[in-house]
Amino acid sequence: MNLSITKKQSSVPWERPLGQETKQRPLGHSRLNKVERMGSGYKRIREYLGAAGLPFPEIESGSFFIVTFKRPAVVSSGTKEETKEKTKEETKEKTLGKILAAIKANPAVTTLELMKLLSLSDSGVEWNLRKLKSAGLLKRVGSTKGGHWEVVSR
Repeated sequence: MNLSITKKQSSVPWERPLGQETKQRPLGHSRLNKVERMGSGYKRIREYLGAAGLPFPEIESGSFFIVTFKRPAVVSSGTKEETKEKTKEETKEKTLGKILAAIKANPAVTTLELMKLLSLSDSGVEWNLRKLKSAGLLKRVGSTKGGHWEVVSR
């Protein structure tokens, strides 16, 4: 066997001449155990995906090994815009409900207290109070500073 190489050998495996310096290592007990488990991957993937009701993945090999798992389609009840609008409306209704509950608990509650309780700005609290008044659900009795709120029941 002639190993005379004129240039310095590279330590990077893919730059070394193939087959000249590689040696077959005997399989030890620990490596043998790993080799036996290597072939069970496809079987386990098939079992796990089958249990989840998913199809077997697409497997491509060439220069690279690519496995593509398919996810189930997500069923949406509407578009993003519809969902945003629905969420806004639900949030507004919850806020109005919280204001009415706070006023029932303390009819003399101030806008400052409502701001802290609801984490809203001053204009946000005023907007919600105007909305409740225009809907006929809320009424101010007395003066601005000395009065109180009344929840109108329908």
